[in-house]
Amino acid sequence: MGYRIAVLGTGDSNVDQTVVPDGILEVASAEFEPVLRQVPNSEFPGTPDARARVAEAYYAAGVAAVEEGFDAVFINTMGDYGLQKLRDKVGVPVVGAGEAATHLALMLGNSFSVVSLWPPRLKFLFQHVLKDTGTEAHCKGLHFLTEDEDLETVGSEDNIITQLQACQYVPMKIIRDKCEQIFDEGEADTIILGCTCMAGMYPVLKADGLAVLEPMRAGYLATELLLKAGF
Repeated sequence: MGYRIAVLGTGDSNVDQTVVPDGILEVASAEFEPVLRQVPNSEFPGTPDARARVAEAYYAAGVAAVEEGFDAVFINTMGDYGLQKLRDKVGVPVVGAGEAATHLALMLGNSFSVVSLWPPRLKFLFQHVLKDTGTEAHCKGLHFLTEDEDLETVGSEDNIITQLQACQYVPMKIIRDKCEQIFDEGEADTIILGCTCMAGMYPVLKADGLAVLEPMRAGYLATELLLKAGF
């Protein structure tokens, strides 16, 4: 009998998605069934207060999934919203994409940097994850590829964040150049892509020979591993 994994979050706040993201389907094993679950009352975590509300929404969605019989919960966001509270509540594996990516990075080296398509205004989201995972000292850089004002027009075709999420050629060059700079300057051993909405960029960067960690795939595979190990 296969395992059912509740996936919370689509990895792309600009898309009203009802199916499991491609990044997860690419790596999912045959004996596992990932199921995308809606997160009622969630919102964009643009402020610390909003982040706290989002964490409560993810917690409630995770509890509901476990009550319906899911074998594990994967929080498909670099922000790991509600992770520890949910883990303390339910008796099944709960994995966050941010937690999995940072821990995996330290299995590959002693340091990592994060490259995010989001602007500096959201730095507090990453600081929250670093503190929760105890990896602050190992993070050598948080790099933001857009400006704070870009948040005001997210979703429009000429918005740089929208273009980055669509993996357009010119925006992809921005990401590629930043990753190459980090490695060339020896800033960190590993680069983590700073949002699960960057999952579509991973195959492009990998084809360019850049060794980056993508949190959606890393987190989902960690969830499968825990179930395979009997936890």
